[in-house]
Amino acid sequence: MTAGTLTPAESEPADDVREAITDAVLFLADSEDADLPDWFDRKLSIRSDFEKQMGFEQTIPKRDFPYKPSDSEMRTSLFNPGGILDIEGYQWSFQLPRARYEPTTSHELSINGTNYTIEWSAHSRNDVPLLRITKDQEIILEEDMNDFLDGILSEYPPGYHSESDMNIDDLTVTYKTEHLSVLLVFDYVEVYLDPNDDIINYELTLSSIYIKENR
Repeated sequence: MTAGTLTPAESEPADDVREAITDAVLFLADSEDADLPDWFDRKLSIRSDFEKQMGFEQTIPKRDFPYKPSDSEMRTSLFNPGGILDIEGYQWSFQLPRARYEPTTSHELSINGTNYTIEWSAHSRNDVPLLRITKDQEIILEEDMNDFLDGILSEYPPGYHSESDMNIDDLTVTYKTEHLSVLLVFDYVEVYLDPNDDIINYELTLSSIYIKENR
């Protein structure tokens, strides 16, 4: 600590010191009622922030009983950072309602006498959302968000919360059929590994769907 500001350690402390500091930081960061000093940043619970500010990695004490990870260690939370998004060529944009778990939200689109239905299904927190597009009642695209979420977790593993190094493109995904190209843009993506119920919860807030006809 220098003049009320955290400075990274010049040399790595002993194991027991690192363990004690890590334990105290995670406890305080997750405590909603704690009266914290101005210099304490709750983002210290994030591994990358902790290492940058402390000068060493988080060190979890070895325990003889099962360790229950903190909530932040089991969660990836990404907010759209804003910025310029290339939507050249896309002809239509759909804005979805803000209700989080509408079983199915759909939009109708008619192009040169051909009718398309774009459906976004997100039934509950532990269901992976699904995009389905039909052409004159025939399904031409049906994709769940598993591959997208796998990419998110590969790039931003549990314990990561939005930081300045994110790009708006990280919260987009594209699909293409013979007839249409689709661009999804998300406002918020969260994946939470619930250790109590042994399930994975998802929250994907879809901001916009962009559509273009392929010719």
